[in-house]
Amino acid sequence: VFRENMSDRKRRKRNDSTAIASPPETPTKSKTSDLIGEDENDAAEADWTPKRRTRSTRTLESATSTLEPLLSSSVRERSASPTKRQQAASAAAKHLAPTAQVGLVDDTAQLLAGATDPGERYGDLNQDSYFAETFKSAVTGEPIVIIGVFDGHGKHGERASEISSRSFQRKLKQKLLQWDSSHPLTNAELDRIINDLFFDVHEEIIAEYQALNTLLWDGHSFSLNTTVDNVQFYRSDTCDYVLLQDFGTTAVVCVYFPVSRHMVVANCGDSDAVVGRKLPKKGSGSSSSSSSSESSDDGFCIEPHQITVSHNVASNKVEIQRICQSHGKKTKFANGYLSPNHKTYGFHSLAMTRALGHKFLGKYGVIHDPHIAHYNVTDDDVVLVVGSDGLWDVVEKADVLAIATTGPAPDACSKLIQTALESWKDYTLVTSTAGTSAGASADNTTVVILQLQK
Repeated sequence: VFRENMSDRKRRKRNDSTAIASPPETPTKSKTSDLIGEDENDAAEADWTPKRRTRSTRTLESATSTLEPLLSSSVRERSASPTKRQQAASAAAKHLAPTAQVGLVDDTAQLLAGATDPGERYGDLNQDSYFAETFKSAVTGEPIVIIGVFDGHGKHGERASEISSRSFQRKLKQKLLQWDSSHPLTNAELDRIINDLFFDVHEEIIAEYQALNTLLWDGHSFSLNTTVDNVQFYRSDTCDYVLLQDFGTTAVVCVYFPVSRHMVVANCGDSDAVVGRKLPKKGSGSSSSSSSSESSDDGFCIEPHQITVSHNVASNKVEIQRICQSHGKKTKFANGYLSPNHKTYGFHSLAMTRALGHKFLGKYGVIHDPHIAHYNVTDDDVVLVVGSDGLWDVVEKADVLAIATTGPAPDACSKLIQTALESWKDYTLVTSTAGTSAGASADNTTVVILQLQK
């Protein structure tokens, strides 16, 4: 049973879940999306580009002069702090080697692992974060698995993913340690816990905005300023770029109870969780999807089943309809991106409709409410793979599952990371500044594998 939950951010009211048979199929992301809007007057470079495109910033024509009339008389000017910024970037790139988590049940230490790599696009800066942990209920001793993958975006996006990873792991564990299987949590109770956590972590990210009053980017030092209508942005005395202070992160959070074989997966953004099902191949007594990967066991294949719902502007028409109904013409959509329909701020865009953070774009329809799915693991399910778009953009789901089921989970994670990094070389980018180019530099890439069968 899958449920969609929409919460009211201000009043924190939770609507009742609506069960559907399965999550909607999400079309593949458009590889040819461009940052340029339909209106040439609004076709200014985004202050940041979603990471599956290039990390370029379109120069605003007379950018500073455009915002100058909106500056308040008490503009805040603070000195840049390159050292702290560099330290944050270095800290964000440390999780480079796969790590197995022990204690799932008995000898299953090699069934759960995760890995992340910064790729090449941003140097050593890795805006991805993850956790993968098993522990036992303090009441019953039954094992619980928790997994989280977060893909930050925007200037300071690594802070959003770091905060999310740390907070979700700590708070989820606190909530679940006292779980008593004799009084099992209902789906509604799990939904409430997860919705509340998404709200709390979102607020933690927004609170972090106040501390990030400087920025070092592209060799320039930026300081935080504010307009008369209380929009904060970074401005430098050495270049014409104007960067709005608006960043966030995707989120996929999974909780798995191995004894009852119940799994709950919550997500916002375009990081995804996919289950691999081992089914008979065509001609072996049952039909299977052409997207399935062949198993080493003749007569069977591994079929992908996506549990998450990707909140992409380019593919999720339901989300576009939601924003159109709630915000009308205030938000515009063009070439796979949403942006403010505003003469001053129209250059700021995002390729997804849901994410944690985004203080500014929250005014234009971007929300942090998670899609929540409940899933009962069957005997046919062999693996769960959770990854950022650095993986899913360039490696087919069937190929991901084939690798994820070969050997111990730590080894499979290493192979998947390497496969993704190699696959980026054949990826075609369409950018606003360079046109179409093949051989993209590798994006930040993160993967967590939970093998469901020994």
